[in-house]
Amino acid sequence: MRRRYTIIMILVAALVAAWLTAYWYVGADANFLWGLIKSGFTKPTPVAVVSNLNSQSANTNTESVNTNVAQRRFTGFTQETVVTGLTKPTRMAFEEKSQDLFVSELSGNIYRIRDDGSKQLAASGFNQLLGISFVPITSDVIEENRPASELEYTMLVAARGMVSQLLRRGDGTYGEREDIVVGLPAGRHQTDLALIGPDGKLYIATGSRSDRGETAVDPQEAAILVADADGKNLKVFAKGLRNPFGMTFHDGKLYVSDNGQDVPASGVPDELNIVEQGKDYGWVGCWGVSRGPDCDGTEPPVVLLQEHSSANGFAFYDADQFPEAYRGNVFIALWGANSRDPDIGKKVVRIIPHDTGLWKTEDFVTGLGNPIDVKVDPRDGSLLILDFGRGEVIRVSAQYE
Repeated sequence: MRRRYTIIMILVAALVAAWLTAYWYVGADANFLWGLIKSGFTKPTPVAVVSNLNSQSANTNTESVNTNVAQRRFTGFTQETVVTGLTKPTRMAFEEKSQDLFVSELSGNIYRIRDDGSKQLAASGFNQLLGISFVPITSDVIEENRPASELEYTMLVAARGMVSQLLRRGDGTYGEREDIVVGLPAGRHQTDLALIGPDGKLYIATGSRSDRGETAVDPQEAAILVADADGKNLKVFAKGLRNPFGMTFHDGKLYVSDNGQDVPASGVPDELNIVEQGKDYGWVGCWGVSRGPDCDGTEPPVVLLQEHSSANGFAFYDADQFPEAYRGNVFIALWGANSRDPDIGKKVVRIIPHDTGLWKTEDFVTGLGNPIDVKVDPRDGSLLILDFGRGEVIRVSAQYE
C-alpha cells in the first residue's frame, strides 16, 4: 500500500513539474491545453477570402482597375496557389527592376520563382534564415537602358545572429557573400529582417533570447537596430519589441509587427507599432495599451492583434487592382499559436488605418496553414501570401465585371 502511494505521489509530482515547465516556456494554461485538444479533433478548413462587400470599409459598387480601364463593378476576390513544394518558407522579396519573386526557407535556401511557379536556387548556406530584402537601386541606374540581368543587385539576408550581403551573378543567382553584421543576440528568437531605409541606413529587427526576460537582457535583443549601409556604427534605434518579425517603411514612418510574450498565457496581444528612434515599446514589463507591471515611459501600439497569433510579415496595399477602399490598408499574416489552436491565427487580416485611436481589423483570408509573410505583387497589384505550414504561395486577386 505504501509503495503504491509513493508511486502515485511520484507520478503526481512529475505531472506537476511537467506542467510548470510547459507553462514557464510556452504559457501552457487551461486555454493552451484546450487549444491543443481542439487541434487534434478539428479538420483543416479550406482557404477562403472574406469579401465583406456590405461593410462601410469595403463597400463599393464601381471601381476602376487603373486609369486605362473603364469603370467596372467589383464582384469579390479569388485565390489560387501559384507556388508549391517549398519547405518552411519564411520571407518573400521582389527584385526591383526584374520584378522577379524570391522566397527564402528556414533551412537557408533562397529561390528565384519563375513565371510558371518553378524554382531556381539562388543562394544557400544560412542558419535559420528568416529575412531577405533587396537594396534599392538608385533611380539613375534604373533609368539606364540596360536589362535587369546586368544591374548590380544586392540582397540582404537575415539569419541567426547575423546579417549578410549577397551580390547578383550573371546567371541570376547570388553569391560573393559578406557577413556585414555578426554576433547579434540569438536564443528563443533571433535576427528577423534587415532592410535599407529611406535615409540609406541599415535597419535590423532582432528578437528576444527569452520569452519575458528570464535571462539578462542584452541591449541589442528585442529591438530595432540601425547602422550604416555597410553594417558599421551599429546602435539601438528602439527597444521593447519582443519579436519584431515584420518591418517596413511607409510614408516615411517605420512600422513593425511584434509577437506578444507567452506568459502570462492570457491577456497579452500581438501588436503593430509605429516605431520611432529612442522609444520603448514595452517588453518586458508592458504590453497592449498600458497593460502590465511596468508601462511608464512606453509607447502603445496602433493595432492590437489576436493574442498568441504570431503577427508576422505585412504589407501596405498601394497598388490599383483592389478597390479604392483598400488603398493604404495593411494586410498582415497571423501565423498561429504554439498550441496549434485552430481558432488562433492561421489567417491574414486586413487593418484599416484611422487618424486617431486604435486601427480597425477584420479577417481577409482564412483557412491557411501558417501564413508568415504578405507582399503586394508589383506586376499586377495582387496580394501574395506565403504559407510556412503548407509550403505555398497563394495569390489573391480582385475580380470585376
